[in-house]
Amino acid sequence: MGGGAGSIIASTVIIDGLIDADGVGAISIGFQGAGGGAGGAVVVDAAVLHGTGTISARGGVGGTAATFGGGGGGGGRLWIREQNYESLGSTLTVMVNGGNFGAGGTFGGSGQAGTAFLDPLHWTGLGGNSAASNPGNWSAGVAPLGGGRLVFGASETAKYCLWDLSVVASSVTILPQFSTTVVLASSLTITGSFDMASGTMTAATNRAL
Repeated sequence: MGGGAGSIIASTVIIDGLIDADGVGAISIGFQGAGGGAGGAVVVDAAVLHGTGTISARGGVGGTAATFGGGGGGGGRLWIREQNYESLGSTLTVMVNGGNFGAGGTFGGSGQAGTAFLDPLHWTGLGGNSAASNPGNWSAGVAPLGGGRLVFGASETAKYCLWDLSVVASSVTILPQFSTTVVLASSLTITGSFDMASGTMTAATNRAL
């Protein structure tokens, strides 16, 4: 069974528990293991988002069997939008990984990871390096996929950002509390507004904003 679908649309959303749209793990019958269920879909659309909880749409594990192990289910889809961008009010954990294969004489394949889209994405710089491609440097551990808003300065970090992505942002906002630098190691394209109230934007050779 797959993970199903659910949506939360409200002015203020507080997630301190678990929203679970995981695919179900497969059963094991005799010589052939079944395939794991696919992760589902969760939509959260809020003016203000708070909480430290988890939103999960993981694929289910494949069943084990003597001859053929079942394949893992693919990860699902998360779409989380917050209209407010001036503060980072949530530290959510999101999970969309595929399920592991089930062991057997011939292993099944693991499920492909799903997609988590957060808008806006807040720069935190907590990923151990300064690369924009590192998911650990962004809110909820999700690197930009393109099409969303990017915000620098809503978290307490002062770590600079090395922009090394080729995705296109809908807008970029650098808030007054951001006191460090964004260095363009790749060109940065924005379809909408670029609002800079602090910090420094530096383009490396042959790079552009």
